[in-house]
Amino acid sequence: MLDLALCFHHAVVGDDNAVTDSITRLRDLTRGGDHAYYVDIAHYTTNRTVEASSPAPWLDVTKPSDPNGAHWPPGTGATR
Repeated sequence: MLDLALCFHHAVVGDDNAVTDSITRLRDLTRGGDHAYYVDIAHYTTNRTVEASSPAPWLDVTKPSDPNGAHWPPGTGATR
């Protein structure tokens, strides 16, 4: 989580090389799949394009939401 904050910090101060280095480190730390969405969040908060091959398990947001929570993947037990 600290590395994600560091990416944002470097973006705020305008240090593009440090942003790149921090995202690379974050990608290496999450290579096993745990918290892989941090890399996508880092790209978003630093105004960079997210890689097409992101391993993060994002929900499909292209479908309309069901007010009963049916948009969550089956078996997750997640509801609104």
